[in-house]
Amino acid sequence: MNGPQTSSEEVEELIAQMQEMGADNDAIQTVKQAHQTDDHFEIYAQNWPVIQWFAEVQDLFVYCNGWCRGLDVQAVQSDASLANREFTTEDYIGLRLLAKHVAKERNDRLPKK
Repeated sequence: MNGPQTSSEEVEELIAQMQEMGADNDAIQTVKQAHQTDDHFEIYAQNWPVIQWFAEVQDLFVYCNGWCRGLDVQAVQSDASLANREFTTEDYIGLRLLAKHVAKERNDRLPKK
């Protein structure tokens, strides 16, 4: 997902507009299903170490004027060293990628000026 989700009010407004324009029930149901949220998701086994690592360092993001700039890599390195964390290059790349997407999501949710 990129950016904020559609609010339930926006979906209701869209459905009301579709009904006003004479959309059939199948089309309306398709829109409703497309905007339903699913709280369950699968994490592949090879990604689990990255998810665990991210959960431990998610408080190490750097902010500047309200904007999330990403993980403080030096703080992550220090944390890994102090915790005697063993990780592979792939784990590190996965952590950076995940953190990059989280930073983008956080920034996309900021109010537009």
